Amino acid sequence: MCDPPRTVSSSEVRVTLIPMLEVLFIHYYSLFKKVFKILNIKSAEELSQVAAALGLAQNVAALRALAAEGIQKGHMELHSRNIAKTAGVPDELVEKVAQRLIKDKKIRIDYAKEVMRELEKK
Repeated sequence: MCDPPRTVSSSEVRVTLIPMLEVLFIHYYSLFKKVFKILNIKSAEELSQVAAALGLAQNVAALRALAAEGIQKGHMELHSRNIAKTAGVPDELVEKVAQRLIKDKKIRIDYAKEVMRELEKK
């Protein structure tokens, strides 16, 4: 049975840490240890500050996508770039392939490979 969520406060931002995180922490201890070392986290308060900062950054990114280009368009551009990278497209061609996938409305790995071969022939 899980314990109830606990709220950790840092300045004005409140973050609820679910005890299930403790289970994840135990399971992935070595990974968390490395992350904590890289971020120089030494206390629960510092961890809550990092979690709050990440949450705020995600909110800003979502607002930017909504305000600047619309969530659907922004998501499709990001998704098409990810598909191009997954298809093994070299970094210098990723943007061109991604734009072609969107233009042709075929956001698929096999089509990304096809477009990459076409571009490499030119």
